Amino acid sequence: MGGFVNRVRFVYLASSLALAIGYLGRFLLTVFVVVSLTIVLLYLINPDVSAVLAIVLLSIGLIVASLIYEVIMYIFSLRRGEVWSQVEREAGVPEGRIRGAYEVCLQVSSAGGYSHPFVARAAERANSSLKYVFPLSKPFDRRHMFLSLIAGAFVMLFVLFPSMISSTGGKVVSAYENLFLPQRAIFTIEPEGALLHRGDDLEVSVLLNKGSGFTPYIEVDRGLGEVERFGLKYGGKEKYTIKIEKIMEDTLYRGVLGNAKSGWYKARVVREPSLEYIRCEITEPAYAGTSPMVRKSMEGEIFCLSGSRLDIEADIGGDVEDVYIMHGESHIELKRDISGMWRGSVVLTNSGQFSLVARDILKKDNMLETAKITITPDNPPSIKLVSPKGRTDVATDLILTMSYSASDDYGISTIGVEYIVETTGDGGRFSLIGGGGNTQISGDVSFDLNRVDPLPGDTVLVRLYALDNDTVAGPKVSYSETVEVRIPDIVQFFRSVDGERDYLSMEEVLEEGEAISEMLTEIAQGMEERGEIDYESYSKMEEVIEREKNLRKRAEEILKGIDEMRQMGEEGYLSEETLYKLSKAQEMLEELIDEQTKRLLEEMQKIMEELPEEEVARAMREILENQEELNRRLDTMLRFLENAKVEMLLDSLKERLRRTIEEQKDITEGIKRAETERDIEFQSEQQEKVKRQYEEFLKEMEDLMEEAEGKEQLSEELGNIDESGMIEKPLDSMERILEELSEYDLSEALSSSGMTERYMEQLYEMLKGMGDRYLGVQRERLIKALEEIDWELSQIQASSSILEGYAGTGDYKRAGEMAEKLHQLLGPIGDEIECMMAETLFLNPQILSSLEEAGTYLEGASGSESGGEMMANLGGAQEELGRARGQIGRALEGIKSASSPSGLSDFLRSLSQVISNQGEMGEMLREYLSGKGAFDYNALMSMAAMQRAIRESLERLLSRYQSLGDTLKGLEGAIEAMKKIEGMLNEGAEAERIKEEQKHLMERLLRSEKAIKSRGISRERKSTPGKDYVDPTVPPILPAGVNKKSTLGTAPMEFPENPYGIGESEIIYDYFRLLTQ
Repeated sequence: MGGFVNRVRFVYLASSLALAIGYLGRFLLTVFVVVSLTIVLLYLINPDVSAVLAIVLLSIGLIVASLIYEVIMYIFSLRRGEVWSQVEREAGVPEGRIRGAYEVCLQVSSAGGYSHPFVARAAERANSSLKYVFPLSKPFDRRHMFLSLIAGAFVMLFVLFPSMISSTGGKVVSAYENLFLPQRAIFTIEPEGALLHRGDDLEVSVLLNKGSGFTPYIEVDRGLGEVERFGLKYGGKEKYTIKIEKIMEDTLYRGVLGNAKSGWYKARVVREPSLEYIRCEITEPAYAGTSPMVRKSMEGEIFCLSGSRLDIEADIGGDVEDVYIMHGESHIELKRDISGMWRGSVVLTNSGQFSLVARDILKKDNMLETAKITITPDNPPSIKLVSPKGRTDVATDLILTMSYSASDDYGISTIGVEYIVETTGDGGRFSLIGGGGNTQISGDVSFDLNRVDPLPGDTVLVRLYALDNDTVAGPKVSYSETVEVRIPDIVQFFRSVDGERDYLSMEEVLEEGEAISEMLTEIAQGMEERGEIDYESYSKMEEVIEREKNLRKRAEEILKGIDEMRQMGEEGYLSEETLYKLSKAQEMLEELIDEQTKRLLEEMQKIMEELPEEEVARAMREILENQEELNRRLDTMLRFLENAKVEMLLDSLKERLRRTIEEQKDITEGIKRAETERDIEFQSEQQEKVKRQYEEFLKEMEDLMEEAEGKEQLSEELGNIDESGMIEKPLDSMERILEELSEYDLSEALSSSGMTERYMEQLYEMLKGMGDRYLGVQRERLIKALEEIDWELSQIQASSSILEGYAGTGDYKRAGEMAEKLHQLLGPIGDEIECMMAETLFLNPQILSSLEEAGTYLEGASGSESGGEMMANLGGAQEELGRARGQIGRALEGIKSASSPSGLSDFLRSLSQVISNQGEMGEMLREYLSGKGAFDYNALMSMAAMQRAIRESLERLLSRYQSLGDTLKGLEGAIEAMKKIEGMLNEGAEAERIKEEQKHLMERLLRSEKAIKSRGISRERKSTPGKDYVDPTVPPILPAGVNKKSTLGTAPMEFPENPYGIGESEIIYDYFRLLTQ
């Protein structure tokens, strides 16, 4: 009985353990799944702190919840008797038999015996059955139990021994190590950040804290969009080093060891000190009756008395630690105030070098500016400026005339001028005249301000100086009063152009062109009706020729004015958009005075003398057609110039207001520093000056409002600004500042000055935003309209393809009706394009021709009765529609590329260079052909190589700017002409070929003379210039490296005898034209 009970107890305990192992296996499987998903999620997401923490906490929560669930389920399983059920199921006995026998045995054992026969049999049967029982599963069978145990073992190994499977763990193990392994326990980086000068090398060390099977390396991010990797050099004792060469910008670096990475460290490049602004003023003692100018630059020579004080105010950018002045043996430190400006003073006691030095945060000294200090004796010469005084304007020729008187006991040796451009701080001095040693001199001197390269609207401070003849104490210098000279701004330039020279009277030019067109129409109609030329028609033709010549002359004057404005704009005063429109206007004017129209005028004049009346009528019709094109160009150009003028006014306004704001800021700073009565008076004078500038700004605003009439958007925005009162507020505020300064109320004046700055800055932002919207609205509207037209044409083109399908199936009636509808749709599109052609030059008239041809094809398709004819018409329509869409695409590219800041200006500069090179080439050809040079093989081959280089440059330029569309079509003809010249130079190395060409030319001229004589037309030949005549239209320029006076051979060029009375020079020029045809 005891053996049976012990056996049952053993089996029960074994089954309970197996059940516990089963629940543990399921729990470990859950842990494995949760941990794996967590690692995958952490690897995929952007591992910011909040996301990582949320996922880790969620995983821990799932694992704890699973553990609690498994423990509860195990307890419930014990209570439900699942262990007994499993034992009995494994033993193959009915449910409850073993458990019942076990309980009976316990009772019998406690009663002292088990002699009852039933109990003995049951115990024997159970005992024989239980020896086969070995329960291992619940709630899984044996297969699931073994899988659970394997999975649990894998998770345990993964958690406790990650290094054992790092070679096979893949991305999961890599992500695990990156997230959970402590990097600092593996290696450290030195230095953890650095400060360097630009171009310095950075030495980085990696120190391993424990052994590893990996070699560390460094990742470097220079901010170029990619990370560089550098291997490290082993230095012993688990230390690796590398030198990263030439750190030019801020750079990030970190260490990598296997799958572990350190954080990013930064090597920062120290910004070198740079002088942004400097203001120097020499205070008392100064020369009697003179006041040295305030300088915005230290460069040059500074003359002063011994003991004069030099006050310096500087704005220095970069990483600056200290700023000091070196004067002789003295080092004077400058102090930095709350506004960031460095200020200091130095007493000048001896002549010598004077330097401003800035020390950066790495203790490196940087020389910013230097000057030469010259101490002069106390008895300098006297010089007085008679006129002009105070403030004056200079004429557009920029010649300033000044009257003066000077005296000195030793005599005057030199009278000169010293200047400072107020806006840039650039200055210098020029000697004007010698004094001749006279003790007293007076007179007038002229100073050409073009020598200082001012911009429109600049203010130049000018004063005269006198140098004496003192040979004992040394020459002494003295200065006159300072004069503010105002350079004309772009608006004044417009006024002078419109009022004085009348270059830009485009309305008159247009009206004159229309009048000429009407006269041509009348003459042509009269000749067609009468069939002859009467005296009235003849007189009108003479008048047309004269008026046409005057019109060309006016157009050339306008072109000259525009070219002057464009040159001023290239100096940086005008916006790129304005320069673009001026360039386009210049191109159109050059087209107006093209050689074709001149040739037609000359032909008309010859016709009036020589040809029959029907030829006159034909030529008149041709000139009339050309005149209509001329009027269209004039109208388009007028629109461009009107917009360009408005844009130039806007540019000038914004620039003037920006400069006024800067000067008002200087006044605000000056009021802060004002201490003495003299300081306050000086700021009052400066405020009066700024007020006058703002009043001039208001006058320009009135001009802009006048020009804006008729331009709805611009006029409306200007009206809104005017109604807001923002224009008048700064002027009222300036008047308050003057009143408060006169009452010495500095606190109120400072507040009013700051308010004035804010008013003007708000007004500046309004003007800037208005200009941006106005300048872009026309271009955006054109682009949008062209894109819509292109879409409509694409739909028509697609519909014509569908019609081919109808025609292919024999449904001609339906295809014809649809073709007629498509034909009707093309009409409005053509009208819209014709209207847009007046607004842009990128739309080629060929677009209209293509649309007309497409309409003709569609009209033919609508009336076709056979499939072949309809298919042919539809195919032609599709081809023309495709051609029109191609033209529209090129127009869109041209408009967009021309709107870029440098697109057209770069092209114009490059084209100008090519034209200049070709002019040099033409000069060489003309010089050789005129007999001044001699030919040999090497000379001709060199010229051919030069011509080839010029042609290739033009071809590259044309391919680069092909997006400008048909605007550049004329250059293709120039390339072909260059190829012809190049070929003839290559083929014409021998002098015999040149003589042969001259012979053919003489024969051609002879035939022309005979033909003229045979027609009975007599004409007098004007005197022809000789061979020494120099054509003024050909620029006398030679390529770089070519000596104009040198010859490439010794044999002079020979010309055949001239029996026809024609000058040699005319033959040469005709031959040159033959070469370039």
